[in-house]
Amino acid sequence: MSITEKIEKITQKISKESRKLQLLLDEPPPIRQPIFLVGTARGATTLIAQTLGEHPNVKYLRFELSREWCDFANIKIACPTTGHRQSPPLGKTDVTQERADSVRQGFAKLVFIQGGTKNTYFLNKSPHLWNKLPFVSEIFPDARLVVTSRDIRSTVASIKPLWQKLNQRYKCKHFLPHNSEFGWEWVPNHDLKEVERSRSFPGGDVRVIAEYWLRVYQTIEKKCLGFQSVTLCRHQDLLQQPKATLNKICSDLDLAPAPFSSISRLDSQRNSRWREILTPNEQKALDAFIEENYQNIKQLKYADTTI
Repeated sequence: MSITEKIEKITQKISKESRKLQLLLDEPPPIRQPIFLVGTARGATTLIAQTLGEHPNVKYLRFELSREWCDFANIKIACPTTGHRQSPPLGKTDVTQERADSVRQGFAKLVFIQGGTKNTYFLNKSPHLWNKLPFVSEIFPDARLVVTSRDIRSTVASIKPLWQKLNQRYKCKHFLPHNSEFGWEWVPNHDLKEVERSRSFPGGDVRVIAEYWLRVYQTIEKKCLGFQSVTLCRHQDLLQQPKATLNKICSDLDLAPAPFSSISRLDSQRNSRWREILTPNEQKALDAFIEENYQNIKQLKYADTTI
């Protein structure tokens, strides 16, 4: 590392510490017109959030902020960082003044510490918020929503190995409850006798992953009305026409166009690999699910309905 780079690193550290000290003296700027990005797991939420985070007026802090949501709002989100097993739905009536103030102030402080200003739009991507949208919009009435979506086959094929990887790391499986308002549960391997094996992964029926995909986008369709604006970003559009797709998102969010340098590294063939991941029997099962739910899928407004 050169002397110049060392000086810059020290300067950045001093600036960050100064901001923390400033928080002890003043209140950070309130969050205005935040951007929430939702979709399924493996639905391109991370890719699109990282890309939008390159915009000079957007502050994408990190990953999902699931622990922060649980701490600030005293809610449950099932994922490794929170320790919660279930992801129950939340609505407007679940918002109290105490919860709303805690969430607004908590995220405002995080944005400020990370270099945000009054001209910065807070971006939070989370595939866990799909069944909590009325709760979110009640806390942030001026919030904008971006919905990301991959086609159902690509999503199912991408979730399958992810659930296998997480099972190896955390010794837990994903279980999808029958109640369509709930998200995936985290079930320790030693507790699997409590749940239906066909609805837990790895090892379950891929039709259930497809059911999850449909559940998420049907719920988003019903629950997104409280947001100031709703924009769909299809993953395939981003891969095939990145500049045009991002320009449209920026326009919908009232953001000036930006260069988004990472789009040069996008893999345009990413969604064509599902045949390599799903076995012939899994492909047949998925085809059967799509045929049975064809009308429900094609009627979706905020999803990639390519089948």
